[in-house]
Amino acid sequence: MHGRPNLSLLSLLAVMLMSACAPAGLLQPARQVPEGRLQVTTQASVTLPSGLARETVDEARAADENISGTLNRSELTELTNAMSGLLLHPPGGDAQLSLAYGASKRVEIGARVGGMGGGAWARFQFLRMRPGIYGSFGISTHFAFAATPIDRFTEDIEVGHARRQELSFPLTLGYSRRHVHLWVGARVSLARHDAAATACVSGDCAERADIDLDARTAYFGGELGAAFGTGRFWFSFGLSVGQMRSRAQIDAEMLGRRMEEEINRRGLLLTPSLGLIFWM
Repeated sequence: MHGRPNLSLLSLLAVMLMSACAPAGLLQPARQVPEGRLQVTTQASVTLPSGLARETVDEARAADENISGTLNRSELTELTNAMSGLLLHPPGGDAQLSLAYGASKRVEIGARVGGMGGGAWARFQFLRMRPGIYGSFGISTHFAFAATPIDRFTEDIEVGHARRQELSFPLTLGYSRRHVHLWVGARVSLARHDAAATACVSGDCAERADIDLDARTAYFGGELGAAFGTGRFWFSFGLSVGQMRSRAQIDAEMLGRRMEEEINRRGLLLTPSLGLIFWM
């Protein structure tokens, strides 16, 4: 008789594969970097365990309580659905460093790198008027190229790969003076997720689970932000709230059985950020 899969272990795998999967935002005032100047920004962002992220964790816990012994078809579907949600929408966080350069009076370019990915962007200053009213529109890319090193937590999981490619279009309006920046923005993001891993589901690893995920997500959200400081240094914070819609194709092989499922999910994501902004 097959042993019961360790759902908590599989849930940990799912979270680590795609942690911090909300669209990568930046603490960017509507006023862009002045021509010829360099801006350095450090920030930390967290996808809170609320809304869609909270729902996926609750589903995983419910599956853990309901599944026992040998899995039947409905239990295998329940387990896979719970894992797919955690793969796409887990609570988590990341820190990143970004550099922006004022290429001209109207154009800003930049790049960023974090613990699990990196990207680049360009923005155009379409509005600049007294007394400090600014508007910008841009295009941004982000690539998640690594998962959290989960061998620190368990030796029973082997990650094959975990990747995400994202394209975003941010629009920002705001007010800026020497000691303060205030801004509000909207963003549309499109992303593709691709992940695969193998996990032990019995004590001696005689039984293993193979999970493959291919998903598309769309994110529609807004952001509020503020920064306070001197003419060259600001402490900043922001809050992003958005609606994410996902469609995922799941291929799973557990306990000698294989299944394919298409999962459709939608819900709210809440992501606060804190950081420091320097002009050089």
